Amino acid sequence: MTTDKRECDQMFGDWFDPPGMDIPDCQPSCSPACQNGGSCLLPNTCGCSNGFMGAQCQYPANNCASPPTPQNAQVTCQQDTSGARCTVACNQGYKPLWAIAPSFTCSPDGTWSPDLAEIPGCVDESTPINETHIPSPTHPHTGSARCVAWGQDHYRTFDNKIYHYKGACKRELDIYMGNDRISLKPALSSTYNGAVVPVPSSKGVVIFEKISSYIVVRSSIGFQIRWDTYEMVFVTVTDVLLGKTKVKRTRNFISM
Repeated sequence: MTTDKRECDQMFGDWFDPPGMDIPDCQPSCSPACQNGGSCLLPNTCGCSNGFMGAQCQYPANNCASPPTPQNAQVTCQQDTSGARCTVACNQGYKPLWAIAPSFTCSPDGTWSPDLAEIPGCVDESTPINETHIPSPTHPHTGSARCVAWGQDHYRTFDNKIYHYKGACKRELDIYMGNDRISLKPALSSTYNGAVVPVPSSKGVVIFEKISSYIVVRSSIGFQIRWDTYEMVFVTVTDVLLGKTKVKRTRNFISM
């Protein structure tokens, strides 16, 4: 605590201050200090400048960029220095492919809870839903990891690091399993080693599915890939593939 002591003449009521020296106002102190142009508004409370968030304004606001709108639905988000909170609702006359979480919350480091992969698409209320295609509303089981690309230029790695990069990638996704190559294209024109594979179908240990607006490729060797054919990719692998998986979005390929 900083103090400032002043003496007073008790007989005449005059302060023995040096001429022109006023008692200074007290200013709040923030420790750690506010970053990226943030200002200390209250003790240990930072006010962040535009484009930043977090307790010390240490994170870029686009860590919590709004997720893409799912098929036949609406996403509403509110963002402040503590992160973001989004709600998802199907349009009138549509129903979700699985139960929608009450809200999706993003912490300043870019971690979403629940994971953005749990946002379902919505289908016409008269459309029957194949129960076997409904994923669990929980996170992947222990022993698995997930990397995500969303919003065209936001990326989260398997170890939860966030990157932002805007490239000129073509809308095609290639998956390599040893010497085998799977190519996914927006028009459901998938190939396995150059041969066209219809969706849905299976090829060896690989299963191809269409769930809502996503192409889903999964295999018993321990991976699942969900791609909306435009700007959102989810790659989930089990610990069996630890150290054996590479994801390079700049060239749009995933190597197992």
